[in-house]
Amino acid sequence: MKYIRHFVSAFILTILGIGGINWFIDPYGMHWSPKITGINKNKTEAGNRVRLTKQYVVDSLRPEVVIIGNSRVEIGLDPKSPMFNHWTVYNFGIPGASLKYQITNALQQIESNKNLQHLIVSLDYLDFLYKESASEIITPIDELEAKKDLVELFSERTPLILSLDALHSSILTILTQQSRTSRITSLGFNDAKSFETTISTEGKKPLFKQKLSSLKTRLENKHLSYRPAQWKGMGPGFEMLAELIDRAVANEIELTLFINPYHYSYLQLLKDLGYWPDYLAWKRQLAGFVNQQFKQQRLFDFSGFNQYTKEPVNLSQPKVEMEWFWEPSHYRKELGDLLLRELLNNNSQVALARTLSVESIDILLEQDNIGLAETASQWEDLKLKLGLSL
Repeated sequence: MKYIRHFVSAFILTILGIGGINWFIDPYGMHWSPKITGINKNKTEAGNRVRLTKQYVVDSLRPEVVIIGNSRVEIGLDPKSPMFNHWTVYNFGIPGASLKYQITNALQQIESNKNLQHLIVSLDYLDFLYKESASEIITPIDELEAKKDLVELFSERTPLILSLDALHSSILTILTQQSRTSRITSLGFNDAKSFETTISTEGKKPLFKQKLSSLKTRLENKHLSYRPAQWKGMGPGFEMLAELIDRAVANEIELTLFINPYHYSYLQLLKDLGYWPDYLAWKRQLAGFVNQQFKQQRLFDFSGFNQYTKEPVNLSQPKVEMEWFWEPSHYRKELGDLLLRELLNNNSQVALARTLSVESIDILLEQDNIGLAETASQWEDLKLKLGLSL
């Protein structure tokens, strides 16, 4: 019996010791225990668990403004931007998140966050794309947004404190405090240090080639569409968006919708893969849809061709960072600040945003076609230098 008592005592002390270390180091940025420079201030491991930890943090913080989207907003929109003035803001961008996952997070904030006053939601064309069998795989929003009970929450979050995996992450957090690894801040922002590291060591070419190649693999010969032929309504993505708009209006939550900016090479690849007509049709549908569903709300379009999105890649200086983009689909915080200035009506003189509406859509789509033609030779030159074959 004495042996068993010693064993149990040692086991409990070990678990408590592991839990104490993991709580203090807080490798995933879940508790935000006291931060000490050189030990645990930089959460270099937090990006590995954002789907769990961001939900935990936003529920605890209860911010007044929540940013919803994927990795583009996680890297591009800084909650500490001065454009937010006195508001408490959380960046709920989740890398690789599907549209229904993003909207589910937004709906849960509307229902559970009593401090919420403003939702900023990014819209990406690719998130609206489905296969012809899409009508068979769409899960109803009501099912998706079901709240987890205490047992489920405990079983999900306990390993983030008491597991050896978390201890390993704690050790790595200590060892990588001075490394140029991406970190997640206490407000959910990804500082994109990994992009800096790649450019300083390998240059911009691998970033552009990898992103464009992965986009090609994702889309090529898939025959995707924002409105699958089997879908008799306006498309599954639009039905989910309608639910979000209805809930926001009913709860008097300000809702700002915007289309992310893309580097011209991203849009040129859509054209090369045959998606350009569907992309423009998606914009037209979106303009009419938002005008009909939410008449007082502006829909911002940052995806046009302009001095920012047409930024030269300049591969002759491979290790010099671009001013506005990291690679074709991820924009820098500097461009994100310009977006926020217009999204929040802070008297921007940049004129980066376009208001997407039924009145303006014909002109804007013509501008997009002109921009595509104007950057065609630039795109051919970039493809040659990157060694891309289409």
